Amino acid sequence: MVIVSTASRYAIITGFVTSIDGSSVVLSSDHSLSTTEKNEHFDVDRLESMGTHAMSLASVASFMSDDVERTKLRRLVIDLDEPHFDKIPKSMVEKVSSLIKGLNKEQARAVVRSLVAKDYALIQGLPGAGKSTTLSCVIRCFLKLGQTVLVTSHTHSAVDNLFEKFMNDVPEEDLLRIGNMYAVKEKLAHLTIEAKLVKIKEDRFHAMKQILNSVKVVGATCLSVNSHPLFSFRRFDVCLVDEASLAVESSLLSALSVCSKFVLVGDAKQLAPLVQSREAKELGMGISLFEKLQKNTTALTSLNSQYRMNEKVAGFSSTLFYSGTLVCANESIAKECIKINSTEKPLSRIYSPELEHSVVFMDTHSESSPESQMSSQKGSSATYNNFEATQINQICNKFVRLGINPVDIGVVCTYRRQVDVIRDILDEKYVEVNTVDQFQGRDKSIIIWSLVWTNSDSRCELLHDERRVNVALTRAKHKLILVGCHSSMQLVSPIMCSLLKLIPSSDVVSIDSI
Repeated sequence: MVIVSTASRYAIITGFVTSIDGSSVVLSSDHSLSTTEKNEHFDVDRLESMGTHAMSLASVASFMSDDVERTKLRRLVIDLDEPHFDKIPKSMVEKVSSLIKGLNKEQARAVVRSLVAKDYALIQGLPGAGKSTTLSCVIRCFLKLGQTVLVTSHTHSAVDNLFEKFMNDVPEEDLLRIGNMYAVKEKLAHLTIEAKLVKIKEDRFHAMKQILNSVKVVGATCLSVNSHPLFSFRRFDVCLVDEASLAVESSLLSALSVCSKFVLVGDAKQLAPLVQSREAKELGMGISLFEKLQKNTTALTSLNSQYRMNEKVAGFSSTLFYSGTLVCANESIAKECIKINSTEKPLSRIYSPELEHSVVFMDTHSESSPESQMSSQKGSSATYNNFEATQINQICNKFVRLGINPVDIGVVCTYRRQVDVIRDILDEKYVEVNTVDQFQGRDKSIIIWSLVWTNSDSRCELLHDERRVNVALTRAKHKLILVGCHSSMQLVSPIMCSLLKLIPSSDVVSIDSI
């Protein structure tokens, strides 16, 4: 594979060399060179692969092209020029008012700011604040105004989840999901180009061309935009990027380049882009475009009213990360608790359905109990804690006996190896067990957080990560149980120490008292 550039434009096309002779190189490509000047000089460089890294490099190279659209985009994302917004015309209000009617004030403002943005808008979706509902409305409003939308994110699942929110409100012929039929959710497979062409018996090439040119909403991962031929000839009115705070900046550039404006949706207080290289992190690769642009506060609308957690659970995250701005949307949500079938009294605070006991710490006392110490897998850095796994199994069993449905219980693990250990030991196989990262965007009525770490003499990187701690704290709707060594957690990181100070000593339950 090769990449073709000129002296003024980088990465015009990518393609494959089909033949070489003494005077020419013949390439095969999905893109056209028809816009080049006569006698223009081309540089042809070998591209080793089209893996994630290579596609990101190609995206950056294309981003540097000397054309009007990319010049404007560079001013916005590199020079950080202030975005501009139009006034709300009366005609727009009349067209979209019925769609916005069911939203709260923050959500409605986010929708309107997205519609009137001339360059870009940012939506900060705090945990449980109805982000998907808001984005669904944004998309339907753009369609109502006759505009085309590119919906993208860093993963197929994120694109699929958003498509599911609005697909029933948009005609099927207006929707296209870019991706292999087997890579997208089964519910969305009929929206792929392959599925649409199955219904057509003759002249499929013409049919495919018509579909690609006419669809109004296209869903694709950021990397798909780099490689799919559709984006070589179509532009969109707006690009909507979900979970933008999780995406490496370079991965977004191709999608933003084919749209007239963009809306980034995310939360810089939750998980950041995954960057394994320490040097790359130090040079800024771990800072998402969303985080960089949100310093321009005129573009930012925050969704602060959340519909997930009761007031006790939400209070921890609100205090530690959002300066008290994360609030319950209504009194019913604020007071919601688990419901159990038991006349047992006294009932341990671990299982208590009372609102004031919604967040409890179960102390395993590893400093005086060798069997509760963490372990490391021989020959690897995998860390786990068998004792915590055993205790969590007992907690899950007791909740089920008290009438809780196993599917309403989730176990969040600091370490990947602990996920496997707990899954192996659990009696209730319908209890979901996963890492903090895998639980982002998800919730359960009851969350049990296996902290694992018991070594107060060494640093635990995962528990130093404030964003990861925030995600773990905001997965539970009604009951959050932290399982670990209390004394170790006081020393493991500043954020964990601050968290423990918010938990009353009466809600720190010793393993010996259960």
